[in-house]
Amino acid sequence: MALSYRTLNGFPHLPYYERAAEWEAKVIPIRGRSPEVKPLGRRNQSHHAISRDAAGVITISRGRDPLFAYRPDGSILVHGPRWSQKAVECEIIGEVLGFITKSEHNQIWVECIADGVSGWYPLRKGIENIFTRAAHSLPTFVNPNFLTTHVINRAGMKEVRRRYKPFLAYTTAMLKLRREETTPGQRNFDRNTISEDEYGEIFGWNERGPGTRWAKMPNAPGSWAFSLFDAQQLAALMLSDVPADQYRAFLWLLPHRVLISPNAAKAVVEKVLLKAHPEEVLLPRMHKDGKRRKDAYAWASKSV
Repeated sequence: MALSYRTLNGFPHLPYYERAAEWEAKVIPIRGRSPEVKPLGRRNQSHHAISRDAAGVITISRGRDPLFAYRPDGSILVHGPRWSQKAVECEIIGEVLGFITKSEHNQIWVECIADGVSGWYPLRKGIENIFTRAAHSLPTFVNPNFLTTHVINRAGMKEVRRRYKPFLAYTTAMLKLRREETTPGQRNFDRNTISEDEYGEIFGWNERGPGTRWAKMPNAPGSWAFSLFDAQQLAALMLSDVPADQYRAFLWLLPHRVLISPNAAKAVVEKVLLKAHPEEVLLPRMHKDGKRRKDAYAWASKSV
């Protein structure tokens, strides 16, 4: 037998409610546990558990998080994947339920039938995904999550870029000034090119004394930590007519080594305006053909 997540953990193959009910009935609970815990596979892997409630719904869970459930009417409810458990959930859904799954583009895809079209459809995150299945056929996605990608709205992008032109001109002038003040050995503008007093007075981070300003340095555009709130705050500084605000925006970006040339500054501003103005610069497109695609602007369209 080939090694897989199911065989290594002793998981059963439970494609239907009847087989899941039969397996749950014969599993002996682990002694001394309260509430009762029935391991799904090996008894030393009790964090993968199977349970049945008063309504007859059989739930497969990992720790405290339910993964999927079998209903007496034959439907299967798959809970939306969590980012930290995406790969594991993809394996369990495929091995235990027998679904054909794939983890790609930061989503779990299931090969199934939706609106009469067979193909690959992503699971909804944080929402219940309901499937039904007949013997020897692909499962049917009852409430399908049709893929939505985004493309650039050229007219909206042109208008937003026009509003950021003054800041780009300001940044180009500041970079030229900084380059004249930088020693030949410093090829990039990093923390060493900014005095602690200069940075601290602008952002007010010197109140706790030396050594504390970098712990609270703003997140850089394009990083995983750069949130919608960061983008809106930075965009407000860039679009402000107050010179002090534009200077704060410049210092926000300078220590992250993203302002090394006028072209680099333009690329940074593009990331900020995409994240701060998605409703103006992005157009959503829904796909119902069941093909796996990557949304190149998923990071900008998220409301977090």
